[in-house]
Amino acid sequence: MNTNTAQIPLDLKRFSCRGEFLSDFIESYFEPAHLRDVCTKKHLIANFQMASRNGFESTHDLIGVNPRELWVQDVTQRRDRLNIDSIVISDEIKNTEKTESIENQSIFSRRPIGINRTTLDFNGIIRFHRLIKFPLSNQVSKKVVALLTVFQDLTCHLHCSRVFQLYQGFYPTKKAIQKTLEHFKLGKYFCSQPTHKEMQVLLSMRDDSRRKIVAKKLECSVPTVNNNVASIQNKLTSCTLHDVLLKLPAIPENKQNLYVYI
Repeated sequence: MNTNTAQIPLDLKRFSCRGEFLSDFIESYFEPAHLRDVCTKKHLIANFQMASRNGFESTHDLIGVNPRELWVQDVTQRRDRLNIDSIVISDEIKNTEKTESIENQSIFSRRPIGINRTTLDFNGIIRFHRLIKFPLSNQVSKKVVALLTVFQDLTCHLHCSRVFQLYQGFYPTKKAIQKTLEHFKLGKYFCSQPTHKEMQVLLSMRDDSRRKIVAKKLECSVPTVNNNVASIQNKLTSCTLHDVLLKLPAIPENKQNLYVYI
């Protein structure tokens, strides 16, 4: 997790927030955003994207409560209502603690702070995003009274093989495979779940489907790749392997190594 104010976009770093303009900015921001009181930590303003990302149907579920009440104490009883996985709950609690530390740094320094982090949505889907905290001061007392938080989703910049690796960091192997297929909306194309090796072969083929290239990348033999490809094809429904590969996102060449070290 890297903290680096230099990476904060200039248009946000110099952003001045006052009154209704601040409310309009948060509500119209295209990704999750919210404003919280520094003393009580309670949400003052939040947009629909923020509510939806956490499994809420309305922003009203966030207003007036703080992160610990939401994700640690579960005052809204969202865990039972949404049948949230225990792994997701554990991740939410850890992130609450990490976020508090970052917020304290921002308040103390009176400077915006941005971090890159990987988290799980309420449904267990991975998000790699940039989280940026902006301390807002009272014009009279000059004290920091609120924190503006905005998210920038960077998941689309990750290579599909890297996404699979991240899921393995959260889940046991079989569940990681299931979640990766769900992430890329590939589950419906398989009549049975691929193995770990088959997933590696499948995702590696997105860049170059030549067996020699895949074998070199995975440090295995060409016959091993051929066997895995044949097994993958046998597990597909009515589509072809080519169809499945086209469903995987392509990463621009100049961005493939941009977020390797997360």
